[in-house]
Amino acid sequence: EGLDEAGGAADDREEAPADMIEDAYNAIAELASAMDYDSVEMILGSFEEYRLPVEHRERFARIDEALRELEWEKMEQIAGEVTKGRG
Repeated sequence: EGLDEAGGAADDREEAPADMIEDAYNAIAELASAMDYDSVEMILGSFEEYRLPVEHRERFARIDEALRELEWEKMEQIAGEVTKGRG
């Protein structure tokens, strides 16, 4: 097997569709404002079967960290980094 950029085993999962990622950010922003822990956790978990581009993988990790610390505004802000300026 090949190695990924981090030197780990190659990730042969299907890449997450861009519209799925965008929908997730929109939903996370809304759910964070409602302080809906379980739903945000479910959305993050739904991406485990997909490969994510590095920028999204890092952003999802930041959202996950904010979720664990119950930092709702931070989650909204992180999700908003992507959704701002899109119609």
